[in-house]
Amino acid sequence: MLGGGNPVSSNPAGTGSNFNYIGDHMYVYSGVVAVDGNETTMFSAGIAANQYIVAQLQISKGTLDNDDFIYKIKVDGEIVFQYGIGQTSTNLYTSDEPINLVLVGGSKIEVTATSLAVSARDHTAVLTGRVYA
Repeated sequence: MLGGGNPVSSNPAGTGSNFNYIGDHMYVYSGVVAVDGNETTMFSAGIAANQYIVAQLQISKGTLDNDDFIYKIKVDGEIVFQYGIGQTSTNLYTSDEPINLVLVGGSKIEVTATSLAVSARDHTAVLTGRVYA
């Protein structure tokens, strides 16, 4: 093992629903996700039982429009943080500030987004953090 739990054979880069470890740091990148009027999972990943993570989550929208969105951060299926962003101009935006999280071993984090419009819009989410074993 390297750092806070990076198996030597693991791939340190990628997108999707897995933690990517680099030494004692980690990240999860959703890739571009089309978010429509249904609650859409941006990523969902489990934390190893023998570690905890001090992390920051940043959600961004990459489509020019005037749509409003609701974001939810769930741990083990329970909403621990929810917020909405009302878009009043045709500018790209990033959510206000990164969301600070402490994730404990054996839990699962899920990040979802819902558009209050009908059309799908592109979003990304990235979780970065320090792993402690």
